[in-house]
Amino acid sequence: MRKIKSLGLVTLGLALSLGVVACGSKNVEGTTTELMEKVYADVPADELPMMLNNTELTTDNIEYFLGTTFKFSEGTASEPMIGSIAHSIVLVRVADGEDVNAVVTAIKENINPRKWICVEAEKVEVTNRGNLVLMAMSSTTIVDTVVKSFKAL
Repeated sequence: MRKIKSLGLVTLGLALSLGVVACGSKNVEGTTTELMEKVYADVPADELPMMLNNTELTTDNIEYFLGTTFKFSEGTASEPMIGSIAHSIVLVRVADGEDVNAVVTAIKENINPRKWICVEAEKVEVTNRGNLVLMAMSSTTIVDTVVKSFKAL
């Protein structure tokens, strides 16, 4: 009887963990511009750089924002309009047929936290939910808050 209970608990635990993995990998609905607002929602306004500007990702500017190129369907980059502030948050939806894990790895390997020359981002994190990739580089506090909000989408 104990073996049956143990097997039942193991099976239940496995089913629950598979459910969590499956839920975490599904695609997130909404445009990258709409989702950018949700990602920033928990960052106190006084911690954000002034004059943040959303820029649409294009094939011409994606390498500047992410350090690499790949096929994507849409993307939004959020950076200050004033130079020399180490802050960049990018949401990009990887195109169908592209290997999302390879894209995440390529961004991690190629992103430049000193792209502003005079300053360097304190922390860089790249993660994904389904085909939506987040690249966050800024202060540790902002990156941690943005990543937590992204994972909650």
